[in-house]
Amino acid sequence: MHSREEIAPGVHLLSSFNPQVGITFNQYFLVDEQPTLVSSGYIDMVDDMRRCIDEVADATKLRYIVAPHFEADECGALRTWQGIAAAAEPIVGAVCSRQLSGFGLTTKFKQVNDGDVVSIGAMRLRALTVGAEMHLWDGIIVFEESQGILFSSDFFSQFGEQRLEGEAFTNSLVKMYQMTMPSRPKTEVFIDKVRDLPIRMIAPGHGFVITENINAYIDAIAQACLA
Repeated sequence: MHSREEIAPGVHLLSSFNPQVGITFNQYFLVDEQPTLVSSGYIDMVDDMRRCIDEVADATKLRYIVAPHFEADECGALRTWQGIAAAAEPIVGAVCSRQLSGFGLTTKFKQVNDGDVVSIGAMRLRALTVGAEMHLWDGIIVFEESQGILFSSDFFSQFGEQRLEGEAFTNSLVKMYQMTMPSRPKTEVFIDKVRDLPIRMIAPGHGFVITENINAYIDAIAQACLA
């Protein structure tokens, strides 16, 4: 069962815990002139997600769906959402766009390159090309410029249903990062990109939102993965 929490003005976290894999699955609904969903969720999550969205807006008016990379929890339900919202258009990187069209899932998408900005009203989503775990293909994460929120997909994610504290939290971040991105060159690029951002909040695809010690967590990942 998904829960909904407004984590910043107009930014709603939709989340459910899967005990079989030991992680939460997070999506984010952005209420703006062009309503946007960050990550589609699995197909079997759609009804629950729609219930949460309809509490604050009309799900049939969904305009964009950010699909960070070609994996089921990020883009598995794209066709289902496009059936619900006729104008819904995935925002994807180059690799994901090829997979979506190649598998016949959809040819209706907005491909973005590194640094491209999509304005959805008051919010502005800047795309960052980063490594992703699927064959180390490049994917995207997005930075919402007006509020300083990094929607980081699998990066900065954590295990478990309960939030850890202190060193245990840091260790969980580092462990999941190492599983997600076992590539030093791609990690170097990733660290350089996120260090340059004025991040006030990290909204990951799994685990808990981060609002404190952001630079320390970036340093911890860099020290563990670039040593």
